[in-house]
Amino acid sequence: MLTLELSQLPVGYHLRRAPDRALAVVDGLELPLDRLSPEDACAVDVEPRRFFIGDSVSVRFLGQGLATPLIRASVASVHEALRDGNPGRLDLGFRGTDVATARQIAAFVETLRREGVVRASGTRVFSRELLVDPERIAHLAQILARNRTRALVRLPGQPAGAVLRLIQCDRDRRTLTWDCGTARIEDVVQAELIGHSSIFELDRLPVREAGDGQVVTPLPLRLVRTRRRAVGRVRASGELRVRFRHPIWRELVAVRTVRDFSFRGISFWCDAVEDLVYPGLHLHEVEVSGEGLGVPVRFRAEVRMVVNSYLTSEPCGGNQAVGMSLQPRSRADRCRWAQMVGDRLYPATRNCGDGGPGLWEVFESSGYFALSGKEPEVFARRRHDFQEAGRKLDAAPELGGRVVWSSSHGVECTVSVNKVYRHSWMGHQMARRPSASDGPSPSVKEALRETFLRAFESAHSDPDIRWFVGYIEASVRWMRAANIEFAQAHLAGDQAVALPFRLREGIPDPGTLLTPGLEVGEPEKGDRELVLDALERCRSSAYREAFDLVPARFDLAEISRRWTKAGMVRGRELRVVRRRGVPLAAAICERGEPGINLFHLLDSVRLVVLPGGDLLSPEEREVALEALLRDASRWYARARAQGFVYYQELESGVHADAAGLRDLGAGFVWALSAQLLPEWMEHVYELTSPRAPDP
Repeated sequence: MLTLELSQLPVGYHLRRAPDRALAVVDGLELPLDRLSPEDACAVDVEPRRFFIGDSVSVRFLGQGLATPLIRASVASVHEALRDGNPGRLDLGFRGTDVATARQIAAFVETLRREGVVRASGTRVFSRELLVDPERIAHLAQILARNRTRALVRLPGQPAGAVLRLIQCDRDRRTLTWDCGTARIEDVVQAELIGHSSIFELDRLPVREAGDGQVVTPLPLRLVRTRRRAVGRVRASGELRVRFRHPIWRELVAVRTVRDFSFRGISFWCDAVEDLVYPGLHLHEVEVSGEGLGVPVRFRAEVRMVVNSYLTSEPCGGNQAVGMSLQPRSRADRCRWAQMVGDRLYPATRNCGDGGPGLWEVFESSGYFALSGKEPEVFARRRHDFQEAGRKLDAAPELGGRVVWSSSHGVECTVSVNKVYRHSWMGHQMARRPSASDGPSPSVKEALRETFLRAFESAHSDPDIRWFVGYIEASVRWMRAANIEFAQAHLAGDQAVALPFRLREGIPDPGTLLTPGLEVGEPEKGDRELVLDALERCRSSAYREAFDLVPARFDLAEISRRWTKAGMVRGRELRVVRRRGVPLAAAICERGEPGINLFHLLDSVRLVVLPGGDLLSPEEREVALEALLRDASRWYARARAQGFVYYQELESGVHADAAGLRDLGAGFVWALSAQLLPEWMEHVYELTSPRAPDP
C-alpha cells in the first residue's frame, strides 16, 4: 500500500487556484483537486473529518473534458481547516495502481499542464531580488556583457526560444547590444540572462536598432535576479547516458541522454508520461555512464523539475526536460563524479594531490613563500612533507586536494581545500604566478576564477558540508575583496565570521621553561564545560559551529577517524593552566598532517580565558596565557611537529612576545555558511570578470 507520509515533501503538480478546473471524485463526492501525481493526490475538503486515516476509498479525476479510471486509494492524512482561511485537505495514496493506469494519470496531468491549469512543485530558490537602482543594474549588465552571457528569448509565434548573447553595455547611452545570430528580432526583446548561478529576468525592451546579426535595446528599468543553482553546470553533447529504475513501477527501466550536469545534478530529455517522472519523485537506482567515467557512477536522486521542451531553447520532439538532484551512493562514486564534472566544467584545471614540480614553482614565483616576512629557504625543508601529503590526498580525495590551473607555460594558479572539521572545508594556499604585463590579463582573471570555482564547488559536493573556513592575510587585497568583504555583509545573520587576529609562529621545544607558580596540564572534570561556556560568551554561534567548538564535536573524533583511516594526522587536545588548583585559562591545541599547509595552519593554538582568569589583574592574566604558550611549545615537540601557530584573536597583550613567538602579521579568521555559496560564487564571478574595453 502506497501512502503519503507527513514527513515527505509533496510530489507531483499543484493546481492553480481556479474553480472546477479539476476535481477529485472521492467515493462519489466531488472535491476541488489541489495536487496530483501518479502516486498520490491532495483534494480540498471543507469537512475533511468525514474521512479518517487508513480509510479505503475509490477516486477518479475530472478536468478539461477528460476523466481517469477509478483508482483504489487510502487516506494518508487529514488536515483541518485553519483559522487563517486555508481550507481543510485530504491526502490520498494510491494502492495497487498498474503502469497503464499510472500513465493515464500522468497523461491527464500533462493535458492540464498544456492548458495552464497546473504548475510544478517549486524547486529550490536560494534568493530572489528585485533591482531598481539604475547604477546597480548598469553595473551588473556590464559584467554580464563582458562575459558574453547567454540569454533565452521568447519569440512571438514560435514554440521554441532563441539564444542570444549580451555583448555590450553602454552606460552613457544606457543601451544593451545583443548578438542574435540568425534570429529575426524586430520589435521587442524579453530575455532571461543565464549567469553563473543566477537567472536575470528582464522586462520587455523595445528594439532601437537592428542589423548585421545584432540588436540594440535600452537598459531595463528593473531587473529580477533569482539564484537557483548552488554550482555551475556544463552542457553535455550526447556522451553521457542516465539509466534509472522506477521505485514504484519497478518494471520500468529508462535510459536517456544527459542534457547537462553539475557537481550535484543532471538534466535529461524524456517522455514524462512514458517514464512516469514528476517533481518530488525519489529514485534509488540511478546510474550515469559514458565518456570520462569508465564504469557507471551510481546515485540516489530526486526529480526537481519537469519542463516542457517548448519552454526551452532546444525543442526535442515535444518531450520534457527533467532536472534531477544527485546523491552519490558511495565515497568512490562521489570522488569519480566530482573529478569528471570538474574536468569538464573547468578544463584548464585539475584537482590533484601532489601537483608536481610546477606547483612548487608557482609558490616560489608568486611570492607565497615570502608572505608574513618568511624566508623562502625555510620552505625547502618542508617540501618532502608537502609531497608526501599530496600522495596521501590522491588516495583520499574526500578529504581534499590541490586545484591547479595550467596554461601552455605550466601551472599558473593554485588553491588547496581540505575537510578539516566535521562539516567544514578550509580553503588555503592560494598562489598565482605574476602576470608579465602591467595590469591583470584576461588569463590571470580566468585562472583565479576557475581555480576558485572548482575548488569550492567541488568541496560543496560533500553532502555533510555546512561551512567554508580559512585564515586570510590582511595584506592580500584580492583575498580581502573575495572573502572578507563578502563575509562582513553577512555577519548580522550569523552566517559568516570575519574576525581580525594576529598570526604568531612558535617553534616546538621540549626544553621550554615553564612559569613558576602555575601548573599546566590535561583538563580535569568540568574544565571542558568551562571552556565551552567561555567560548559561548565571547565567540559567535557561526564561529563555534564552523570550527567544531561545540559539545558534540569538540574532540574532533569523527574527522580524526577519517584522517587516520587515510594514514594522516588530525586531532585536538585541551590544556589548562591553574594556580593553586583554580583553572585560569585553556589552550585548544590542534594537530594536522605535516605538509597539508606549509605555514602549519593546522598545528594551531587558540587561547580561552576562563572565569578564574577574569578575576586576575591584566599582568597576572598575561603570565597565565604565556604559560599556556610555553606548554604548547613542549606539547608540539612531543608530537614531533616542525612548528605551530597561535591565532591571537581577542586575547591582546604581550604574552605571545614573552613566550618567544614570532609575529607573522595581521589577518582574519574567516568562515562562511555553505548556504551562501551561490551568492559568493557570483561575487567571485563579478570580481574576476574581464575589464571593460578601452574607449
